[in-house]
Amino acid sequence: AKACEGKPRAPFVQTADLSPAHCGDTGLALLKKGVMLLVGVMTGPTHEDRRTAIRNTWKRWGSARVLVCFVLGRRGLQPTQLQSLDAESALHRDVIFLPDVTDEGVPTLKGYAWWTHAASLLAPRGAHGIRHVAK
Repeated sequence: AKACEGKPRAPFVQTADLSPAHCGDTGLALLKKGVMLLVGVMTGPTHEDRRTAIRNTWKRWGSARVLVCFVLGRRGLQPTQLQSLDAESALHRDVIFLPDVTDEGVPTLKGYAWWTHAASLLAPRGAHGIRHVAK
């Protein structure tokens, strides 16, 4: 018993939520669902065929501990584009919208917005949950 005294322990989090993780989930929900790796796939509003190809190929072989999300900016899109993207997002639940980002122009800004958003979903230090983020 003495050997364990004074050693910090990771907080225990109830992981009873066995429903699949979705890209619109909060960091706490992702933590409870056991997601350890979050992958952001940069995409544009006109690239639905590419997103479909990814969904039908390598994204299918993921695990419950890996969440793959398509990252899109919402700024500057036409109402018909927004309607179509919102329907796609509702159907697949694998899209993250960055509200103040455009898909036009400098991709570095979209990348920065992605990393900022992903950081907000990370598990607190010492807790189990998302530990790795990729783009």
